[in-house]
Amino acid sequence: MGAAVWLAGYRVASVNLNISYRKPVPLGQPFKVTARVNERNGKKVTAVGEIRLADETLAVSGDGIFVEAPQLFTGLGTGSRSADEAMEIRGTEK
Repeated sequence: MGAAVWLAGYRVASVNLNISYRKPVPLGQPFKVTARVNERNGKKVTAVGEIRLADETLAVSGDGIFVEAPQLFTGLGTGSRSADEAMEIRGTEK
C-alpha cells in the first residue's frame, strides 16, 4: 500500500496499517498483489490492498492511513512517475 501511495506521488509516513491474513501464501507459487490510493483528505491519504492466490482466492487484505510528510524524505528524489507509468515500466498488469 505504501508503494502505491508513493507511486501516486505522495511523500508519506504510515500512521496506521491494518492487515487481515486469511489464507497462507505458498512459497514458490504465483500470486497477485494489488494496492491503490483510496482517498485523500488534506494531508491524510488512505490506501487499500490485497494479495490473491493464482486461483483468485483472497489471501491477505489491508488498509492503511498515511500522512504527507515530504520533509522526512529530502534528497530521495521526486518520484514523479504516475502509478500507471510505473506499472508499465515494470511490465506488470494493472
